[in-house]
Amino acid sequence: MSRNPLRPHRRYRRAQADAEKELAELQPRIPRLRVRVEVAAANDVDVTIDDVKITRAMLGVEIPKDTPDSTLRLAPPCATLTW
Repeated sequence: MSRNPLRPHRRYRRAQADAEKELAELQPRIPRLRVRVEVAAANDVDVTIDDVKITRAMLGVEIPKDTPDSTLRLAPPCATLTW
């Protein structure tokens, strides 16, 4: 009997299901950071976390962040930064 090469092996499917279950159990324990910038012209503000620029699309979105000693910077320092 030959196995269909397009259908994943049973062990592979089981490993994938186990991994998905494990991830679902871990997701709530992963620390997240949400950065919001409150200023009239948010497009003119640069936000960095540990010297990595955060794009406008990432503002207001939860970002997995497991480093409690991160440095957040706002340039220019004329807006309110909350996290």
